[in-house]
Amino acid sequence: MQNNSSVNKELPKALSDILDILQDKKVEDLQVLDVSKLVSYTDYFIIGTANNTPHAQTLINSVERYVKVPGVGGFDLENDPTASWLLFDGGDFILHIFQAETRKYYNLEELWEDAKPVAI
Repeated sequence: MQNNSSVNKELPKALSDILDILQDKKVEDLQVLDVSKLVSYTDYFIIGTANNTPHAQTLINSVERYVKVPGVGGFDLENDPTASWLLFDGGDFILHIFQAETRKYYNLEELWEDAKPVAI
C-alpha cells in the first residue's frame, strides 16, 4: 500500500481526496482504472479490498461522508447484504469495495483490461 503523498497529482482533486481517504482507512490493493474512453457513464473505476464486512462499510461510509460535501457531487450506494461487494457511484468515479474472495471471483481488472491503469 502506498502512502498519501503518492497519490497521482494529475487526478482531479476530488478523486485524489477519495484515494487519500481510502488509504487512511487501510484499503488493500487499491487500483484505479481510467475508463473514460470506454464508457459514457463515468471516468474512473476505483477498486479496493476490505478485510471484512465492518471494514468494507467503513471504507464506503468514509467516502460517502466526503462526497456529501456541497459542491463535490451526489452519490448512489448499492450493496449486497454480506458486504462482499459494495458499489458507490460518485458520478465521475465508481468505487468498488470487495472482500478478497469476491474480488478474485469478479476480477474487474481483467474484465476491464482495455482500461488504462492510473498510477497512485
